Amino acid sequence: MDTYLAMKTLHIVGAVLFLGNIIVTGWWKFMADRTGDPAILAFAQRQVTLTDFIFTLGGSTLVLISGPGNAWLHGMDIFSTRWLSWSFWLFMASGLIWILVLVPVQAKQAKMA
Repeated sequence: MDTYLAMKTLHIVGAVLFLGNIIVTGWWKFMADRTGDPAILAFAQRQVTLTDFIFTLGGSTLVLISGPGNAWLHGMDIFSTRWLSWSFWLFMASGLIWILVLVPVQAKQAKMA
């Protein structure tokens, strides 16, 4: 497998982990809240926190390394190619929202659980 395909595969795996966990996290929380059972709520919150750390952080790291890395390996400047630049900065914005808003909320919810 050449470098391009390897990096592309890592990028797709990272995107699936990143987006998949975001979708599944909402489902876990929604379904746990519906039960009203404190034990289920606590378990779900612990799992949401754990899986967010493993899959969202892991997936975003793969995306962040493989995307710009593949562009760089093939002589593309992500800051002068409009769609790459937009993609990069929107991804950075989503990361800031996650770190500044969602992580503190999850930490607070984990303490309450």
